[in-house]
Amino acid sequence: MANLQSLRVRISSVKSTRKITSAMKMVAASRLRRAHDATIKAEPYAYAIRRSLSGLIQSLVERQENFFVRGLGVIRPPRLLIGHQQNKTHLIIALTSDKGLCGAFNMNVCKRVAAMVIETEKEGKRAKILCVGKKGYELLKRDFGDLLIGKIEGVGRKAIAYKEAEDVAFRAISLFELGEVDSCSMVYNHFKTAISQEVKVEKLFPLDDYLPSNPWKGLTEMDFLMAPPTPEVSSDDWDLGVSAEGENLPSQTLERSASRYALKAEDSYAGRGAGSWTPGGGHKKSDSRKMSIPAGMAGMKATAIDLDALKPKYAPFLYDFDPSDAVILEHLIPRFIVSSLFKALAESLASESGARMTSMDNATRNAGEMIDNLTLIYNRTRQGRITTELVEIIAGAESV
Repeated sequence: MANLQSLRVRISSVKSTRKITSAMKMVAASRLRRAHDATIKAEPYAYAIRRSLSGLIQSLVERQENFFVRGLGVIRPPRLLIGHQQNKTHLIIALTSDKGLCGAFNMNVCKRVAAMVIETEKEGKRAKILCVGKKGYELLKRDFGDLLIGKIEGVGRKAIAYKEAEDVAFRAISLFELGEVDSCSMVYNHFKTAISQEVKVEKLFPLDDYLPSNPWKGLTEMDFLMAPPTPEVSSDDWDLGVSAEGENLPSQTLERSASRYALKAEDSYAGRGAGSWTPGGGHKKSDSRKMSIPAGMAGMKATAIDLDALKPKYAPFLYDFDPSDAVILEHLIPRFIVSSLFKALAESLASESGARMTSMDNATRNAGEMIDNLTLIYNRTRQGRITTELVEIIAGAESV
């Protein structure tokens, strides 16, 4: 009976495991819905800020080229746009999970990171790795422990928060500003379907890929130092705040303080609308710039008469920059990096939930098949024992 007893224990153990995997599948399915909704909601904002960034960069490039033609000198561009003079160190942000039981979700990211490290070293550069998620750190530390500069855990434990993306972006941008890294890319799982994820690599900075042409190419560090400085911009100002619908928002000025993303509202109203701001020290109206962007980006539509009047010179619409495009880029580029990270984190969380749901579904079905097989073996063994006992009883009766 020892064999039957062990089979009963094993069947009971597999049934308990099936209950656990089934529950984890339902939890992952619930998290998948929320994470997928977050990716859908983040997409319009990411698209809008990308279009705005492209328009501002185009305007700045055209203005710099015009300055060179007129002999007016150099406009100092944001470093996150053109990068450092030398590109020697590349930062790789690996977006993985804190928990396992999600198939090859983490391993696929780590394989891509390993390939990028090898390719970076072949180009004569040095790679650094920042892991978002405990599992990626554990998988990479054996082979690339000397390249790991840290790990960030607990991201997206309940749902992806914008502040979590800000924290990751601030760490990467701080390394860039200190000169410890010269460029940065992130590796994450792009959500396609619940059963399909694709590993993607996305460059965060510098944003030289957005430059239609690079008028600053060939300039030395001394050229930038001799250029007139753009008005001071605090890296704290990444959050402009949100006002309630219909509420008049006072004009806001940057305030240097220990807390990041701090804004100080003045008592006077400037009549600019929600989210507008004026950097410290103020700017003259003469610093304004004009550019053309699609009406859908601004949420407004010009009349037919205005449209016809503006098309010949400023197609399709006319906008004023206050402050200048270079200063706005100083604020917009960090926000663009944060929005890209937020979208990637949302995609990674959705992919993780989908991978875990698929993995737990497979585990539940495999457990059911194992229970059926063990039950069949158990019944056959028990029937064989009963048959043997009956034969022994009949043989004993006949011998008497």
